[in-house]
Amino acid sequence: MARRRRTAILITSASRCVGINSAAYLGATLTFTPLITGYWQVATSCSVTVTDTKTNYTWYGSGNAGPDKLTSAVVTFSPNPVVTGADKTTPGAIFTAVTATVSPKDLASSVSVSNFVNSGAGRVEVENSSPNNSTGVISFDVFGTAGTSASMPNGDVQMQAKDGSTLLGTAEVTVVIPAAIGTPHPTFNGAVASKNAALNASTVPAWWGAPAGQVELFTEAGTSLSVPVVNQFGKSLNAVYNGQTVYEGGKSINVTVSGGHYSDWVGTSTTAPPAWKPNPCQQGSPEEQNWLAAPTGTVANNSGTQNIQVEIAGFTLNPSVANRKVTYNNGNLTVTWP
Repeated sequence: MARRRRTAILITSASRCVGINSAAYLGATLTFTPLITGYWQVATSCSVTVTDTKTNYTWYGSGNAGPDKLTSAVVTFSPNPVVTGADKTTPGAIFTAVTATVSPKDLASSVSVSNFVNSGAGRVEVENSSPNNSTGVISFDVFGTAGTSASMPNGDVQMQAKDGSTLLGTAEVTVVIPAAIGTPHPTFNGAVASKNAALNASTVPAWWGAPAGQVELFTEAGTSLSVPVVNQFGKSLNAVYNGQTVYEGGKSINVTVSGGHYSDWVGTSTTAPPAWKPNPCQQGSPEEQNWLAAPTGTVANNSGTQNIQVEIAGFTLNPSVANRKVTYNNGNLTVTWP
Protein backbone atom coordinates (compact mmCIF):
# COMPACT_ATOMS: atom_id res chain seq x y z
CA MET A 1 0.00 0.00 0.00
CA ALA A 2 1.46 3.38 -0.97
CA ARG A 3 0.50 5.92 1.71
CA ARG A 4 2.33 5.08 4.95
CA ARG A 5 0.92 7.81 7.19
CA ARG A 6 -0.46 6.81 10.56
CA THR A 7 -4.04 7.88 10.23
CA ALA A 8 -7.51 6.58 11.03
CA ILE A 9 -9.03 4.28 8.44
CA LEU A 10 -12.59 3.24 7.65
CA ILE A 11 -13.21 -0.19 6.14
CA THR A 12 -16.29 0.38 4.02
CA SER A 13 -16.66 -3.04 2.42
CA ALA A 14 -15.18 -6.50 2.76
CA SER A 15 -16.00 -9.99 1.68
CA ARG A 16 -14.47 -13.42 2.14
CA CYS A 17 -11.40 -12.14 3.88
CA VAL A 18 -9.72 -13.87 6.82
CA GLY A 19 -7.40 -11.06 7.81
CA ILE A 20 -5.22 -8.06 6.99
CA ASN A 21 -2.30 -7.04 9.20
CA SER A 22 -0.43 -3.90 8.16
CA ALA A 23 1.67 -1.72 10.45
CA ALA A 24 0.90 1.23 8.24
CA TYR A 25 -2.78 0.78 9.04
CA LEU A 26 -2.43 0.02 12.74
CA GLY A 27 -2.93 -3.73 12.34
CA ALA A 28 -6.49 -3.51 11.03
CA THR A 29 -8.22 -6.91 10.90
CA LEU A 30 -11.13 -8.05 8.77
CA THR A 31 -13.15 -11.08 9.85
CA PHE A 32 -15.58 -13.20 7.87
CA THR A 33 -18.32 -15.21 9.58
CA PRO A 34 -19.70 -18.16 7.61
CA LEU A 35 -23.45 -18.22 7.06
CA ILE A 36 -23.64 -21.42 9.09
CA THR A 37 -21.54 -21.57 12.23
CA GLY A 38 -19.14 -24.45 12.43
CA TYR A 39 -18.24 -24.93 8.76
CA TRP A 40 -15.06 -23.23 7.68
CA GLN A 41 -13.08 -24.67 4.88
CA VAL A 42 -12.12 -21.02 5.10
CA ALA A 43 -9.23 -20.38 2.88
CA THR A 44 -10.71 -17.58 0.81
CA SER A 45 -9.76 -14.62 -1.31
CA CYS A 46 -10.82 -11.17 -0.25
CA SER A 47 -11.32 -7.67 -1.56
CA VAL A 48 -11.41 -4.48 0.51
CA THR A 49 -12.02 -0.78 0.16
CA VAL A 50 -10.07 1.40 2.62
CA THR A 51 -10.72 5.12 3.07
CA ASP A 52 -8.41 7.59 4.86
CA THR A 53 -10.94 9.57 6.90
CA LYS A 54 -8.71 12.67 7.05
CA THR A 55 -7.86 12.97 3.39
CA ASN A 56 -10.69 10.90 1.86
CA TYR A 57 -8.03 8.99 -0.01
CA THR A 58 -9.47 5.63 -1.09
CA TRP A 59 -7.51 2.46 -1.73
CA TYR A 60 -8.83 -0.71 -3.35
CA GLY A 61 -7.10 -4.02 -2.89
CA SER A 62 -7.59 -7.74 -3.16
CA GLY A 63 -5.58 -10.84 -2.45
CA ASN A 64 -5.61 -14.33 -1.06
CA ALA A 65 -6.29 -14.93 2.59
CA GLY A 66 -5.77 -18.65 2.61
CA PRO A 67 -6.27 -21.76 0.43
CA ASP A 68 -9.32 -21.40 -1.79
CA LYS A 69 -13.07 -20.98 -1.41
CA LEU A 70 -15.48 -21.24 1.50
CA THR A 71 -17.85 -24.14 1.91
CA SER A 72 -20.88 -23.85 4.20
CA ALA A 73 -23.02 -26.95 4.69
CA VAL A 74 -26.61 -26.52 3.48
CA VAL A 75 -29.57 -28.93 3.53
CA THR A 76 -32.58 -28.58 1.21
CA PHE A 77 -35.78 -30.59 1.68
CA SER A 78 -38.06 -31.94 -1.05
CA PRO A 79 -40.99 -31.52 -0.96
CA ASN A 80 -40.99 -28.31 1.03
CA PRO A 81 -43.42 -27.63 2.61
CA VAL A 82 -44.29 -31.21 3.58
CA VAL A 83 -47.90 -32.41 3.83
CA THR A 84 -48.42 -35.75 5.53
CA GLY A 85 -51.15 -37.68 7.34
CA ALA A 86 -51.73 -39.66 10.49
CA ASP A 87 -53.21 -43.04 11.39
CA LYS A 88 -54.49 -43.43 14.95
CA THR A 89 -54.72 -47.21 14.66
CA THR A 90 -51.34 -47.91 13.01
CA PRO A 91 -48.89 -45.00 13.44
CA GLY A 92 -46.68 -44.64 10.40
CA ALA A 93 -49.06 -46.44 8.04
CA ILE A 94 -49.81 -43.10 6.36
CA PHE A 95 -46.66 -41.19 5.47
CA THR A 96 -44.97 -38.90 2.96
CA ALA A 97 -41.61 -39.75 1.39
CA VAL A 98 -39.14 -36.86 1.79
CA THR A 99 -35.53 -36.28 0.76
CA ALA A 100 -32.95 -33.98 2.31
CA THR A 101 -30.03 -33.08 0.05
CA VAL A 102 -26.83 -32.21 1.91
CA SER A 103 -24.07 -30.05 0.44
CA PRO A 104 -21.22 -30.91 0.75
CA LYS A 105 -22.49 -34.43 0.20
CA ASP A 106 -19.89 -36.18 2.36
CA LEU A 107 -21.59 -34.74 5.47
CA ALA A 108 -24.85 -36.65 4.84
CA SER A 109 -24.14 -39.34 7.43
CA SER A 110 -23.60 -36.74 10.18
CA VAL A 111 -26.85 -34.83 9.54
CA SER A 112 -29.97 -35.53 11.62
CA VAL A 113 -33.45 -34.83 10.26
CA SER A 114 -35.31 -35.99 13.39
CA ASN A 115 -35.59 -32.54 14.95
CA PHE A 116 -38.93 -30.73 15.23
CA VAL A 117 -40.22 -27.43 16.58
CA ASN A 118 -43.95 -27.51 17.39
CA SER A 119 -46.04 -24.35 17.37
CA GLY A 120 -49.46 -26.01 17.50
CA ALA A 121 -51.15 -29.38 18.00
CA GLY A 122 -49.33 -31.16 15.16
CA ARG A 123 -46.81 -33.87 15.99
CA VAL A 124 -44.47 -35.54 13.50
CA GLU A 125 -42.03 -38.44 13.46
CA VAL A 126 -39.46 -39.80 10.99
CA GLU A 127 -38.67 -43.41 10.11
CA ASN A 128 -36.66 -45.36 7.52
CA SER A 129 -33.95 -42.69 7.33
CA SER A 130 -31.25 -43.67 4.83
CA PRO A 131 -28.26 -41.32 4.19
CA ASN A 132 -26.15 -41.73 1.05
CA ASN A 133 -22.71 -40.09 1.26
CA SER A 134 -22.03 -40.65 -2.42
CA THR A 135 -25.02 -38.51 -3.44
CA GLY A 136 -25.55 -36.43 -0.30
CA VAL A 137 -29.24 -37.44 -0.26
CA ILE A 138 -31.01 -38.59 2.91
CA SER A 139 -34.27 -40.44 2.16
CA PHE A 140 -36.87 -40.89 4.89
CA ASP A 141 -40.61 -41.09 5.64
CA VAL A 142 -42.49 -38.42 7.59
CA PHE A 143 -45.72 -39.30 9.38
CA GLY A 144 -47.97 -37.54 11.85
CA THR A 145 -49.08 -38.70 15.27
CA ALA A 146 -51.40 -35.73 15.85
CA GLY A 147 -53.12 -33.40 13.41
CA THR A 148 -52.08 -29.81 12.77
CA SER A 149 -54.15 -27.12 14.49
CA ALA A 150 -57.19 -26.20 12.39
CA SER A 151 -56.19 -22.52 12.64
CA MET A 152 -52.74 -23.15 11.05
CA PRO A 153 -53.29 -24.42 7.46
CA ASN A 154 -49.68 -23.60 6.49
CA GLY A 155 -48.33 -26.00 9.10
CA ASP A 156 -47.46 -25.96 12.79
CA VAL A 157 -44.35 -28.15 12.81
CA GLN A 158 -40.90 -27.15 11.59
CA MET A 159 -38.62 -30.01 10.58
CA GLN A 160 -34.95 -29.18 11.07
CA ALA A 161 -31.76 -30.66 9.65
CA LYS A 162 -28.87 -30.40 12.08
CA ASP A 163 -25.26 -31.42 12.46
CA GLY A 164 -25.00 -31.54 16.23
CA SER A 165 -26.42 -28.21 17.34
CA THR A 166 -25.81 -26.50 13.99
CA LEU A 167 -28.98 -25.78 12.00
CA LEU A 168 -28.48 -26.51 8.30
CA GLY A 169 -32.01 -26.34 6.81
CA THR A 170 -35.72 -26.34 7.62
CA ALA A 171 -39.08 -27.41 6.16
CA GLU A 172 -42.60 -26.64 7.35
CA VAL A 173 -44.85 -29.67 7.97
CA THR A 174 -48.65 -29.90 7.96
CA VAL A 175 -50.34 -33.03 9.33
CA VAL A 176 -53.77 -33.29 7.67
CA ILE A 177 -56.44 -35.52 9.20
CA PRO A 178 -59.93 -36.67 8.12
CA ALA A 179 -62.32 -34.34 9.90
CA ALA A 180 -65.86 -34.39 8.51
CA ILE A 181 -68.29 -35.37 5.78
CA GLY A 182 -68.16 -32.53 3.28
CA THR A 183 -70.93 -30.64 1.55
CA PRO A 184 -72.92 -30.53 -0.62
CA HIS A 185 -74.27 -33.87 0.54
CA PRO A 186 -75.08 -36.29 -2.29
CA THR A 187 -78.79 -36.98 -2.82
CA PHE A 188 -80.78 -39.22 -5.16
CA ASN A 189 -84.27 -39.56 -6.58
CA GLY A 190 -84.95 -42.19 -9.23
CA ALA A 191 -85.69 -45.76 -10.17
CA VAL A 192 -83.36 -48.50 -8.93
CA ALA A 193 -83.25 -52.12 -10.01
CA SER A 194 -83.60 -54.78 -7.34
CA LYS A 195 -81.44 -57.92 -7.31
CA ASN A 196 -80.79 -61.00 -5.25
CA ALA A 197 -77.64 -60.74 -3.12
CA ALA A 198 -75.56 -62.84 -0.75
CA LEU A 199 -74.02 -60.58 1.87
CA ASN A 200 -71.50 -60.84 4.70
CA ALA A 201 -68.81 -58.72 6.37
CA SER A 202 -66.67 -58.66 3.20
CA THR A 203 -69.31 -57.60 0.63
CA VAL A 204 -70.62 -54.24 -0.55
CA PRO A 205 -72.96 -53.46 1.04
CA ALA A 206 -71.56 -55.16 4.12
CA TRP A 207 -73.66 -57.36 6.36
CA TRP A 208 -72.01 -58.17 9.67
CA GLY A 209 -74.68 -60.57 10.96
CA ALA A 210 -73.49 -63.66 9.08
CA PRO A 211 -71.08 -66.05 10.86
CA ALA A 212 -67.59 -66.43 9.42
CA GLY A 213 -67.61 -68.32 6.11
CA GLN A 214 -71.35 -67.83 5.63
CA VAL A 215 -73.61 -65.37 3.77
CA GLU A 216 -77.07 -63.99 4.36
CA LEU A 217 -79.50 -64.05 1.42
CA PHE A 218 -81.32 -60.82 0.56
CA THR A 219 -83.08 -58.98 -2.21
CA GLU A 220 -81.66 -55.45 -2.30
CA ALA A 221 -82.40 -52.17 -4.06
CA GLY A 222 -80.08 -49.20 -3.86
CA THR A 223 -77.36 -47.07 -5.42
CA SER A 224 -73.85 -45.85 -4.62
CA LEU A 225 -73.35 -42.21 -3.68
CA SER A 226 -69.99 -40.40 -3.81
CA VAL A 227 -69.56 -38.93 -0.33
CA PRO A 228 -67.03 -36.07 0.09
CA VAL A 229 -64.62 -36.00 3.03
CA VAL A 230 -62.80 -32.86 4.19
CA ASN A 231 -59.74 -32.27 6.37
CA GLN A 232 -59.55 -30.04 9.44
CA PHE A 233 -59.18 -26.98 7.20
CA GLY A 234 -62.44 -27.66 5.36
CA LYS A 235 -60.62 -28.71 2.18
CA SER A 236 -61.00 -31.97 0.26
CA LEU A 237 -59.17 -34.79 2.07
CA ASN A 238 -55.62 -35.00 0.75
CA ALA A 239 -54.34 -37.73 -1.58
CA VAL A 240 -52.15 -39.12 1.21
CA TYR A 241 -55.36 -40.88 2.38
CA ASN A 242 -56.13 -42.51 -0.97
CA GLY A 243 -56.68 -46.23 -0.45
CA GLN A 244 -57.61 -45.92 3.23
CA THR A 245 -60.53 -48.12 4.32
CA VAL A 246 -63.78 -46.49 5.45
CA TYR A 247 -65.45 -47.79 8.63
CA GLU A 248 -68.93 -47.39 10.03
CA GLY A 249 -69.28 -47.89 13.75
CA GLY A 250 -65.85 -49.47 13.85
CA LYS A 251 -66.57 -51.99 11.07
CA SER A 252 -65.24 -51.92 7.51
CA ILE A 253 -67.74 -51.22 4.73
CA ASN A 254 -65.18 -52.54 2.21
CA VAL A 255 -64.66 -49.31 0.30
CA THR A 256 -61.68 -46.94 0.31
CA VAL A 257 -61.02 -43.23 -0.03
CA SER A 258 -60.15 -41.90 -3.48
CA GLY A 259 -59.70 -38.25 -4.38
CA GLY A 260 -61.31 -37.04 -1.17
CA HIS A 261 -64.46 -39.18 -1.63
CA TYR A 262 -65.73 -42.66 -0.87
CA SER A 263 -68.49 -44.68 -2.51
CA ASP A 264 -71.37 -45.33 -0.10
CA TRP A 265 -74.09 -47.86 -1.00
CA VAL A 266 -77.46 -46.46 0.08
CA GLY A 267 -80.71 -48.40 -0.18
CA THR A 268 -82.77 -51.11 1.42
CA SER A 269 -83.08 -54.90 1.43
CA THR A 270 -85.45 -57.70 2.35
CA THR A 271 -84.38 -61.12 3.65
CA ALA A 272 -84.96 -64.04 1.31
CA PRO A 273 -88.26 -65.88 1.96
CA PRO A 274 -88.35 -68.98 4.18
CA ALA A 275 -88.27 -71.28 1.16
CA TRP A 276 -84.59 -70.41 0.83
CA LYS A 277 -83.58 -71.73 4.22
CA PRO A 278 -81.04 -72.47 5.49
CA ASN A 279 -80.32 -68.76 5.59
CA PRO A 280 -77.58 -67.91 6.33
CA CYS A 281 -75.80 -70.56 4.29
CA GLN A 282 -72.23 -71.47 3.49
CA GLN A 283 -70.48 -69.03 1.18
CA GLY A 284 -70.12 -70.60 -2.26
CA SER A 285 -72.71 -73.28 -1.47
CA PRO A 286 -75.38 -74.49 -3.94
CA GLU A 287 -77.97 -72.64 -1.85
CA GLU A 288 -76.17 -69.35 -2.43
CA GLN A 289 -75.67 -69.99 -6.16
CA ASN A 290 -79.31 -71.02 -6.62
CA TRP A 291 -80.48 -67.86 -4.87
CA LEU A 292 -78.35 -65.60 -7.04
CA ALA A 293 -79.73 -67.28 -10.17
CA ALA A 294 -83.37 -67.29 -9.00
CA PRO A 295 -86.00 -64.75 -10.09
CA THR A 296 -85.56 -61.50 -8.19
CA GLY A 297 -87.37 -61.39 -4.89
CA THR A 298 -89.55 -58.57 -3.59
CA VAL A 299 -88.19 -55.55 -1.71
CA ALA A 300 -90.60 -54.14 0.85
CA ASN A 301 -91.45 -50.45 0.73
CA ASN A 302 -89.95 -48.58 3.69
CA SER A 303 -88.52 -45.28 4.90
CA GLY A 304 -86.05 -44.31 7.60
CA THR A 305 -83.51 -41.73 8.79
CA GLN A 306 -79.84 -42.68 8.99
CA ASN A 307 -77.33 -41.44 11.56
CA ILE A 308 -74.07 -43.34 11.05
CA GLN A 309 -70.67 -42.85 12.64
CA VAL A 310 -67.95 -42.89 9.97
CA GLU A 311 -64.23 -43.38 10.66
CA ILE A 312 -61.12 -43.10 8.47
CA ALA A 313 -57.63 -43.98 9.77
CA GLY A 314 -59.05 -44.11 13.28
CA PHE A 315 -60.48 -40.57 13.12
CA THR A 316 -64.22 -40.20 13.64
CA LEU A 317 -65.72 -37.73 11.17
CA ASN A 318 -67.73 -34.96 12.79
CA PRO A 319 -70.25 -34.59 11.40
CA SER A 320 -70.54 -38.09 9.98
CA VAL A 321 -73.74 -39.26 8.24
CA ALA A 322 -76.45 -37.28 10.02
CA ASN A 323 -80.20 -37.06 9.31
CA ARG A 324 -80.00 -38.77 5.92
CA LYS A 325 -83.51 -39.90 4.97
CA VAL A 326 -83.87 -42.95 2.70
CA THR A 327 -87.24 -43.89 1.18
CA TYR A 328 -87.98 -46.86 -1.11
CA ASN A 329 -91.38 -47.06 -2.80
CA ASN A 330 -92.21 -49.54 -5.56
CA GLY A 331 -88.86 -49.38 -7.34
CA ASN A 332 -88.13 -45.71 -6.68
CA LEU A 333 -85.43 -44.63 -4.24
CA THR A 334 -85.25 -41.17 -2.70
CA VAL A 335 -82.28 -40.01 -0.62
CA THR A 336 -82.49 -36.58 0.99
CA TRP A 337 -79.66 -35.21 3.11
CA PRO A 338 -79.70 -31.70 4.59
